[in-house]
Amino acid sequence: MMEMHNRRRGRLPLWWAAVVCVVLIAWVGPSHAASQPTEPRIALVVGNGGAVRAPLPTAVNDAGLVAEALRTIGFDVVEGADLNQTDFARSFRQFLAKVDSAGANAIAVVYFSGYGFEFNADNYLVMADARLERDGDIPLDTVRMSDLLRAVAASPARAKIVISDASRRLPFAIQGVQLATGLGAVEAPRRTLVAYSSAPGMVAGDSAGPYGVFALAVAEMLRSPGLELTDLFARIRARTHQVTQGRETPWNVSAVGSPVVLVPPDTSGASSPAMRLATLAPRAVGERSADDAYVHAIMDDTLSGYAEFLAAYPRHAGATRARSLMRARREALVWQHAVKLNSAASIWTYLHRYPEGMYAGDAQRRLLRLAAAPTPPSDFTPIEFPDIPLPPADEPKRIADADLKGSPPSMLSDAQPAYLAELAPPSPRIGARVLPVPLLPAMARLTGGMRHPVASFTGLPGVAGPVATNGTQSGHSSGGMQLASAPAQASASPIAAGSIPLPPPAPRRAVHAERSRHLANDNCKSSRGKDDCE
Repeated sequence: MMEMHNRRRGRLPLWWAAVVCVVLIAWVGPSHAASQPTEPRIALVVGNGGAVRAPLPTAVNDAGLVAEALRTIGFDVVEGADLNQTDFARSFRQFLAKVDSAGANAIAVVYFSGYGFEFNADNYLVMADARLERDGDIPLDTVRMSDLLRAVAASPARAKIVISDASRRLPFAIQGVQLATGLGAVEAPRRTLVAYSSAPGMVAGDSAGPYGVFALAVAEMLRSPGLELTDLFARIRARTHQVTQGRETPWNVSAVGSPVVLVPPDTSGASSPAMRLATLAPRAVGERSADDAYVHAIMDDTLSGYAEFLAAYPRHAGATRARSLMRARREALVWQHAVKLNSAASIWTYLHRYPEGMYAGDAQRRLLRLAAAPTPPSDFTPIEFPDIPLPPADEPKRIADADLKGSPPSMLSDAQPAYLAELAPPSPRIGARVLPVPLLPAMARLTGGMRHPVASFTGLPGVAGPVATNGTQSGHSSGGMQLASAPAQASASPIAAGSIPLPPPAPRRAVHAERSRHLANDNCKSSRGKDDCE
């Protein structure tokens, strides 16, 4: 009897053990243990830097950086480098299948780095094998962005983000084609945010370093705690504008609707980016200092915001930059509205307001398709677009180059994180179509996802990310982040450089079934040998 009593006394009751477990879990909490995001997160990241006619050194590095940033915050990443049209379509379909299977609570991201351009009121992303010698090559060598947006918008995910790091000037001409500058403005489909590395009608410069300024800003803000999407992209715009001395101002348009926060707020009590954004709370322009009003105009990035700033501070050092952004934005929106109406009167209205505008070539081609005269009749009255304010009398006829003398005022109170400011160039890639993997600190409160390169279509397992050593951990730990090695894959043998069995390259000219407009193949029908896509 005594022996039985001693055994009972040495053992904790089951109810007490349960209490201890609950207390331990509560103590560990989100700040002591990594947690998986509550919603599925799927991304497609493509970097096309090995263009046939004009290689772009940073595009692949930028895509690798953004892919790794997304992986560290829990995204499952489908990725590829230097893809032709067929490979892009295959990767895109794999991405869409993952998003569809993830369900209505998923978050989906598409990031493309490379060349892009606007032609005939459509935006096109250039594939790696593109020749683009004449206008007939455009549908064969590119992916039409409207097709990509249509297919992404049709997915059940609750939030879709499409980022185009492609607002670059093509360094070569296409025979017989007058191209507009940069990418054209678009409307965001339902539950979708669309972002450009530079404002519509404007281009970004190439970076001298291993990574582009926009990609660094995207990677930084994706990993910043407590930022809702609107604030996240406002901070991307501010960081890029500041670092490039006002030469590059990203743009975004959103119809996501419900709030989306990718990284939970920091509960340690430290000042977070979301807290610092409180200084940008709505106030009248006259209640702000000149520099503060400029910062607010850039963060807000609207015609009305720039107009209010210029009315209050017409002699500010940033006034010329603001006028350039305003001039380009107004023309891009007028052209967007004219194309939407798609009538001779709407196109004539654009040419009346911008006879030497950047879309003048597109306008003349559209009038030809509409069987309309190149010039309006003598009694023509231009259409007024109510949501686009008329330009001031002194607005320049052409988009003026911004006055780049001097630096814009400080946009963000927090400096770029040290791990990005000191980020070394990535190690050599392990395959021709595999993105590089830069070393980023792991997120302390999020479980990292997986990266699936194009070569994984042949059976190669996904990549969990670089393994950090203790030495690099001490050199890169920052704030609420800690460097930790990714989960090891016991079933996968080490992959030596160059050992990936890459699939054979696809023909340079994609067959009809693989053309870019068939990315949204659910919206296409075939009749008498011709394809009709809604």
